[in-house]
Amino acid sequence: AIRKEESVLLVEGYFDVIRLSLAGIEHVVAPLGTALTPDQAILLKRFAPAATILYDSDLPGLRATFRAGDELLRHAIRVRVATLPPGEDPDTLVRKGGAAALEGVLGDAIDLLERKIQMLERKGFFEGVEHRREALDRLLPTIRAATDPITRELYLSLTAERAGVSKDVLEKELRESGASGRELSGRGGGAAPVPERTSSSGSGAVRVRGRRNPETQLLTAMLAAPELIARAREDVAPSLLEKARLREIFEALLESDGATAQLPESLSDDAGAAWSYLKEAADELSSEEVATLYDKAAQILRARSQYREMDALTDPGEKQRKRATLRAAFPAADMWYEYQKAARRAIRLAQRPRGA
Repeated sequence: AIRKEESVLLVEGYFDVIRLSLAGIEHVVAPLGTALTPDQAILLKRFAPAATILYDSDLPGLRATFRAGDELLRHAIRVRVATLPPGEDPDTLVRKGGAAALEGVLGDAIDLLERKIQMLERKGFFEGVEHRREALDRLLPTIRAATDPITRELYLSLTAERAGVSKDVLEKELRESGASGRELSGRGGGAAPVPERTSSSGSGAVRVRGRRNPETQLLTAMLAAPELIARAREDVAPSLLEKARLREIFEALLESDGATAQLPESLSDDAGAAWSYLKEAADELSSEEVATLYDKAAQILRARSQYREMDALTDPGEKQRKRATLRAAFPAADMWYEYQKAARRAIRLAQRPRGA
């Protein structure tokens, strides 16, 4: 039925699936809970190029809608969102009005990003510079999730027009949001960088996009080896993770019972998108890589504030003595600090006018 329709209808529960099937709507599926997994998205892609999400319209349902939508976009599936009347779910709606009632709702479905923009507009997020910045932070994860080049281009154009920001600026933000050079100052926006593993010439080392970001390193290791969660409770305070979406994932892991297979339903849209990316990277790590990645990341996070204090010192002798003490206590963090210095120098050189 899904192949025939060339589209799949996603609902939250099995009762919804049964009710819709009895009403003759057969291209419908439900994930295990509301958290759509990458494996489920891959499976759906084999059957249909498009999907309509028909989750509940309450706050948990909306969060699940946008998490599922971003996951589908990562697998180049076109995504629309249908909005149910208040207090209704697919089961009750079809039970009261039959398939015709649902057809009206599906006929009003709109694109995933357009639905996000619609909700942000209603809440006044495009009024004033500060609110527009927040709106962009909420929209960028969905743009980033779109792997289909045409969809991403359309999303960039739509967002640029609505937020009053040029496409060039948005594209630059997408490229730089995972740049490690921003880490020392704690700047950042949008979703987490996409971790990926690539080959290394003879070293066997793991390479991750944003690999100098200790927060993503730590989370990737914890997702790959849940037994590290207990260690992390002792080694790393949540406040050491400066990016809100990553701290949210960290706290969810600390509160978990060690199960990392399913996306926690409590996560926000941004954190949910970051979780999926990090989980994909974690699945490719070997046990040796996990241990190294965790130890280095935990050390850097514990030492980061001390290196910043040292960096602010004005007395060269005092600064040198402080550096020697930190280097002895945190060798991995010292290498990270040296990388940060080199990255900042490279950025300054790149920004100099030609011939200067």
